[in-house]
Amino acid sequence: MDDHKHLGLVLDSKLSFANHISEKMSTARKGIGIIKHLASYLPLKSRDQIFKMHIRPNLDYCDFIYHIPVKTKETFDFDTTRTLNNQMKLLERTQYQAA
Repeated sequence: MDDHKHLGLVLDSKLSFANHISEKMSTARKGIGIIKHLASYLPLKSRDQIFKMHIRPNLDYCDFIYHIPVKTKETFDFDTTRTLNNQMKLLERTQYQAA
């Protein structure tokens, strides 16, 4: 096994964070599925609170470490045009789907 967990953050030798992100995405998707199942029984405000308390923290945990945008073009030193890498796009898409 090439990765190990420290305080909930899955680290590997390349620091790609792919295993961490996939683990968090799996946990979040399960929670989103439960909320969708309960949609007919709970008001929107309650579902929103459940999402913010139990699912969003899984998606946001340690994101300040691996949420590094990739430069899209190198024109000037002061150019700030950036985009997210593929793993971050998956996280963002999952959050938008939950919303």
